Amino acid sequence: MGTITNLLRDFVSGFKGIGSMRREFWGIQMLVLLNSLAFYTIVGMAFPYFQQDLGFPDKKIGLYLGVLGTGIAIMSFLCGMLVDRIGFRNGMLLGALASFFGRAGFGLLPLLSLEANLFEPLLIATLTLMAIGEGFLQPMFASGTAHFAPPSKMNMAFKLQVIVTQIGGGIFVGLFLQTRLPDGGNSHFFFVAAGLAVLVAVVAFLFMKDESPAVEDGVVQSEKAPRISVRALLRQLVREKAFWMIMLLLLGLIGVRMAFGLNNVLYKPYYLRTIGLTAPVGYFDIINPVTIIIGLVFLIPFLKKVSTYALMFLGMLIMTGSIFMLAIPTEYFTVAWLGIVGEYTYYAKAFLQFFVFAIGEMFWSPAIKQLIMDVAPREKKSTYAGAFSLANVPVKFLPAIISGYLLARYCPKDVGEKIKAGLAYSDSPEMMFLIFGMICLSSIAFFVCFLLVRRWHKKT
Repeated sequence: MGTITNLLRDFVSGFKGIGSMRREFWGIQMLVLLNSLAFYTIVGMAFPYFQQDLGFPDKKIGLYLGVLGTGIAIMSFLCGMLVDRIGFRNGMLLGALASFFGRAGFGLLPLLSLEANLFEPLLIATLTLMAIGEGFLQPMFASGTAHFAPPSKMNMAFKLQVIVTQIGGGIFVGLFLQTRLPDGGNSHFFFVAAGLAVLVAVVAFLFMKDESPAVEDGVVQSEKAPRISVRALLRQLVREKAFWMIMLLLLGLIGVRMAFGLNNVLYKPYYLRTIGLTAPVGYFDIINPVTIIIGLVFLIPFLKKVSTYALMFLGMLIMTGSIFMLAIPTEYFTVAWLGIVGEYTYYAKAFLQFFVFAIGEMFWSPAIKQLIMDVAPREKKSTYAGAFSLANVPVKFLPAIISGYLLARYCPKDVGEKIKAGLAYSDSPEMMFLIFGMICLSSIAFFVCFLLVRRWHKKT
């Protein structure tokens, strides 16, 4: 009991002074909470919504989800540079405006009687607006946290942002998704997301007034960082070695970074088709944030002593291991004396996979964000955060496209009946995760090579 008390005391002491952070810092965290609720509701509902409400096949769903993810990544880079020019408040308002119309329009699609020649152009228009909205908002969360937090509190600020994201995008959204109607009629999710965009605009208007960066002891610099044109900023960016180092690292880690995009395009369809449309996928989503929040409470005192690269490497190993767990045939999760038989073996499998993946994410997510913000110059933090999203173009596009084909091949809609009739492993849904697990291993190999080259370069 004393050990737990000491850990909690160390955790609380790590937040010492964070209550005196500026209004703008807390405004950013409120915006993270609101947009996490909206964004993760959208991505969590996207696959079943496309399938049940819009009637799209797997491969086409994968294509559109890939287009949306790619659009967000590209717009994050372009809008990130623009934010460094126009400021946080204006960027938030523009992002909220585009998000409102995109989300509301997307929700209206199945309620409108549209001809085929009008339906798809309107669908693309709503996806484009959502991509623009997220392109403005997402880079500002990391850059805003770095901008409004004193350097000595940067590490804790990013861990706090992870906790806020997990509460909003994980726990609340997981519970919300449990209200999903299995037979369709789920437009209300996107109307709620549109309403949250309005709240984002209100919070941005009220809280984002003083945009000067924070320094130590809560002192605020009176002078503003110089703002240059987007063209000049882009010209400077391509000449910076730090920028290309970050891009090389992010692209080399594409395999393991794709794992973050699998939940909504592969895991959810897998469970909805093997367990059935009543599978509690919303509750599955809660496992991740609860694990991360509790884990951060107990591990923060130790994580402060571990290097950023070590945390990234440990996180990658654990997340890759969680994917290989899904490649294990489901019958191996049977524990008859506990009643874990039949469909409940999938519940056990889901719990273990999400739990292990969450431990890896707990190490990885704060580390990669802090690495980018540590490298980024003060006046270019939104640009570098956007660059992180630009490197996400293949990360967003490839998992959705590959998942569409893998689902059609290994986990079609009638896979439940095929499993009962008997399937060879090479034709089973588990093959999907074996393939993705091997892809993740390639990223771990690259990261080891990257660290060895970096170490050699520092010595020479």
